Amino acid sequence: MERWGRACAAVGYATAWVGPNPLSMAALSTASVVRWAIVAHHVVHRGYDKVEGAPARLTSAGFGAGRRRLVDWFDWMLPEAWRLEHNTSTTITPERPSTPTWSRRTSRRCATRRCRSR
Repeated sequence: MERWGRACAAVGYATAWVGPNPLSMAALSTASVVRWAIVAHHVVHRGYDKVEGAPARLTSAGFGAGRRRLVDWFDWMLPEAWRLEHNTSTTITPERPSTPTWSRRTSRRCATRRCRSR
């Protein structure tokens, strides 16, 4: 998946000089989704930590750390901060299955007609 994302990014940047075109747009958006939604999301959730033979850069300890920060995680928010925020506010943990998640709270508020944009 990483190679696919990088190939899409290369195609997108290589064809961007043509001007606004669907190929560049599709390639760059696919590269972004691969980088954030597929690779980073699973790594930060520690999906590869116990996989034998997984490279250290794909473990939660090595991802976005040190010199790899700008390559893996080109964002203003630290990966550790994202993990803490994401895991505690949007995901039900086995220890607290009754804790309402953000999406539940929002849908409940919208269901009672108190839905406002913030």
